[in-house]
Amino acid sequence: MFPKFSRVAFLFLGSFFFLQCQTDKPSIGLQPIKTKVSLENRQKVAPPISPESITKSSKKYVYITFDDGPNKGTSHVIQSLQREKVPATLFLVGSHIKGSKAQERNFEMIIQDTLFQIANHSYSHANNKFSEFYKDSVKVLEDFNRMNDSLNRKLMIARTPGRNIWRLDSIKETDLKSSEKAADYLAKNEFILVGWDVEWKSDSTYKVKETGKEIMAIIDSTFSNNRVQTENHLVLLTHDQYFRDENSVKELDDLLQILNKREDIELRKMKDYPGIKADIN
Repeated sequence: MFPKFSRVAFLFLGSFFFLQCQTDKPSIGLQPIKTKVSLENRQKVAPPISPESITKSSKKYVYITFDDGPNKGTSHVIQSLQREKVPATLFLVGSHIKGSKAQERNFEMIIQDTLFQIANHSYSHANNKFSEFYKDSVKVLEDFNRMNDSLNRKLMIARTPGRNIWRLDSIKETDLKSSEKAADYLAKNEFILVGWDVEWKSDSTYKVKETGKEIMAIIDSTFSNNRVQTENHLVLLTHDQYFRDENSVKELDDLLQILNKREDIELRKMKDYPGIKADIN
């Protein structure tokens, strides 16, 4: 048996030699854990995103529409659209077509070019007395039918004068409740009513208020914030009569050129809008 002191000393010396041996070993840092993952398993964890799926998910559609033609400025609108080869929908007013020889010529130019779609904007444009016009649903229907009869065409895609109203299978929106019954009556009689998401307005002198770049920024913002009736689809409204002066025409050209260069945007006619049947004129 070791005396008490000797046992303590022995334990101390043993611990010292043990620690010394440990410190003599080279230090090894933390090593990555190696796992065997097959290519098949990696693809299941993080599938690659194809360019096609990116294009499809980010694609946006713009429908350029002009109201109140044929009118002053219509010839400039036609020339700009033809110059940039941009499709557009022209919501025509029946009484304007025979308004002058120039307006008749403009109408002939429109219907001869497949770049354009014509649509129904009523015959009388409510005589610009909108509140009175929408009080009588029967007369409203008669006015839209009169537009079709005057052209011997069945233009069922329509826009109500002075109102932003939608009547599609998936959309029912009325900006002013006083127009609701008349809109429902038109829809009941097979008219497809389309409004707009962004309006390119005019100032007090009937020149466009925003530049082409500014209205493009508004379009982008509207898409980004999803302030559209149908996701990724935007209807732009403006009017023929805003493009009578050289500067306004230049801004229209600028907008059309910007839109044409955007790979994420496709320009379409209203007949191609979701919810509108292909056979509807």
